[in-house]
Order: sequence, then structure tokens, then C-alpha cells
Amino acid sequence: MSTATKVVLAGEIDLASVPALEAALLGTLEERPVRLILDLSAVDFLDSSGVHLLERVRAAADRAAVAFAAVGPDGPARQVFELCGREGILTAVSPGRGPSFLTDWTL
Repeated sequence: MSTATKVVLAGEIDLASVPALEAALLGTLEERPVRLILDLSAVDFLDSSGVHLLERVRAAADRAAVAFAAVGPDGPARQVFELCGREGILTAVSPGRGPSFLTDWTL
């Protein structure tokens, strides 16, 4: 069992990319990390299927007793979460300071 797994997602998260991403992220949860951190700072585009993907992964992490954090979406990607009323999926991070709440997490 690893302490934490950080996954950096980049590019577009949309209907076309979600099936492969979901398989990969659920596979990561099967490895039973203590924490799963999804870094969305390099995501250029995200649609509602990406938001639903993160909801499913968070639920799977909860069922597996794996701590979950999704951090870093900016601009249009963040706006999709807000428009869908799902910004609660995201973990707040102070700009310029990095994920300060994660400093105790070994990556």
C-alpha cells in the first residue's frame, strides 16, 4: 500500500477521453493508496462528462476508504464545475502557495 498517489491530468477531459481515464483512475484505486490526489492544473477543457467522472472516482475512493483530493482547475475548466453546481468536488488551494493542505501528505 502506497502513502499517496498523485495523478496529473492534462489536455481535454470530455466524452471521448472519459472511458480511458475512468479505467485508469479506478485501476489506481485498486492499488489501495492511502490518498489519491488528482491535479487538474493542466486541464485545458472539461465538459460535464469530466465532472461526472470525478464524482464517480470520488465515490469509488470513498467506498475504498481512500482519501480523495481534486485540485488545480483554472479558467474554463473551473467554470464548468461552478456551472454544474459541483465545485464542492474540488479541494481549495491557495494560489501561489501550492496545495498547502497536502503538505503532510507524502507523494
